[in-house]
Amino acid sequence: MVLPAVADAVYHAEPACIVVADDMTGACDAGIWFARNGLRTRVSLGKAHAHESDVIVVSTNSRRLTSPNAAGQVRIATEGLPLAHAGLVFKKIDSTFRGHIAAECDVLMKLAGAPFGVIVPAVPSQGRTMEGGILSVHDIAGSWRLDIKEALEGHGVKTATISPRGVTHAQEFASVMMRASENSRFLLCDATNDGDLAVTAGALKATGCRPLWIGAAGLASHAASLLRAGGKTNNRTAAVGAGPVVLCVGSNHQVTLAQLERVQQALGSNVLNADAAPAGEISRAARGATYLILILDTCSTDPVKLNEQLQEIQSCSPAAILLTGGDTAALVCQAAEVQELVLEDEVVAGVPVGHIEGGLLDGIRVATKSGGFGGINCLADCIHHLNNNTMGAR
Repeated sequence: MVLPAVADAVYHAEPACIVVADDMTGACDAGIWFARNGLRTRVSLGKAHAHESDVIVVSTNSRRLTSPNAAGQVRIATEGLPLAHAGLVFKKIDSTFRGHIAAECDVLMKLAGAPFGVIVPAVPSQGRTMEGGILSVHDIAGSWRLDIKEALEGHGVKTATISPRGVTHAQEFASVMMRASENSRFLLCDATNDGDLAVTAGALKATGCRPLWIGAAGLASHAASLLRAGGKTNNRTAAVGAGPVVLCVGSNHQVTLAQLERVQQALGSNVLNADAAPAGEISRAARGATYLILILDTCSTDPVKLNEQLQEIQSCSPAAILLTGGDTAALVCQAAEVQELVLEDEVVAGVPVGHIEGGLLDGIRVATKSGGFGGINCLADCIHHLNNNTMGAR
């Protein structure tokens, strides 16, 4: 098979990439890789502005919607974006395959004019691997497996399974993709290590026909490497406040709960409930503290009261705000009328950090962590690095 010639100019288009995620933390998880590769990367919470970004990242906040509504939200969130002209279009998915992946990818493929999509959920560095169409997950909450091919077929989506194993170079694997796409619109790709992801990303580019990239942070890191601009971004960085790191936690994921327990074991308990805390309590708890945990209920917390509490947080000049869980991040950003998050680096591997633009918390450093991500010490390490302004520490 003769593949179309690859025009490198396409991969330096404006924008270089559009990323569509189904929640806020997922948007940041993918977007940070582009920022770290020298590309101006903004996570838009309202109308995206292509002229201000090399990479546009949008969150549809659709994971908890019904499948038809999630697909509709993709259309709404991407309206006006140059999907047909971006260097590549990347659908960020959850590495444990939560959400309405088939429905959202289907509509995004149509909007972007993608001939087929390649699904790569693996993030080997986080204990998520794919082999034979089976996703294996290993983290501090335990181990489990999911037959993704079977799960997609349950939604009426037939896939072809492909693997980079035994492939010597990206062009060869691109040929495999092209042949498989003749009979399937979705290709499910194995990956058990970072080398597999590198070959897959290279093959996606080498097809030259702009397929839809469908993956988690692992694939995003290699997409970003292919688009590397070099040098440093010119984004304004946030001033570090003298107050505590404020953790806003709404996720009840077992991983997050274990991490919170470790924080309290190591640093002591300084926890408030957003629904119960009286006016002024956050300001009192923040005095002299290195950290403060604000527990939210993403289903019941009053956005008006939360706005008042965020005013207290803003007035205590926090070193940073750490948002744990995609729904939590969306709730806090909505209550604070945040316009964009400008991504800069990572606090620890897998936890993006940047600053807020617009709204009540303008200019404050912000970090985001998926509820199910990280080892037992992840939150404690984040607090340490955010307090000491040691971004990118590994």
